[in-house]
Amino acid sequence: MFLEGSYSYRKLSVLVIGAILTPACLIPLFLLWANALSEKDWNWTAGTIATATVLTAVLGVLGFVGLWCLHAFVTRRENIVFIDEHGITNGNRHNGWAEMAVLGAIGQARAKNGNTAQRVQLVYQLRSGFKKTQPVMIDQFLGEEAFVRLMGALRKEVSPKFPDLKM
Repeated sequence: MFLEGSYSYRKLSVLVIGAILTPACLIPLFLLWANALSEKDWNWTAGTIATATVLTAVLGVLGFVGLWCLHAFVTRRENIVFIDEHGITNGNRHNGWAEMAVLGAIGQARAKNGNTAQRVQLVYQLRSGFKKTQPVMIDQFLGEEAFVRLMGALRKEVSPKFPDLKM
């Protein structure tokens, strides 16, 4: 086991996003359809149908995201993260080393009480599909020294077995 951690959705930012998105999207959606369905004569053109469809889709998706954030906050949702000899397990999603093309980090300098500390966000890209950078979300960011130790252990154990994986 190279790294074990967790990511908790019980954060103020998740609560704020859910509390803003849910009413800001679902109330207008309700009012849109309550007004549309109360009309006696349906003189809808193709443009009004398309507009109503797009608004319904956008507001519905954003409202769902808001409800999901509220649900994750209230139920104390937590993703467990493991990095071991088999790959990276992030919540219920596992990606083996053979599936990965790149493993690296994004550094963030954080100023706290006048001191600047380097925090590292571990990221990876898969070989197939989109070349999207996927973060390894954990509550406690890695420090620069911890990242160097982790990458050293991964290079020693994983690189010989998977030489195509760029680190």
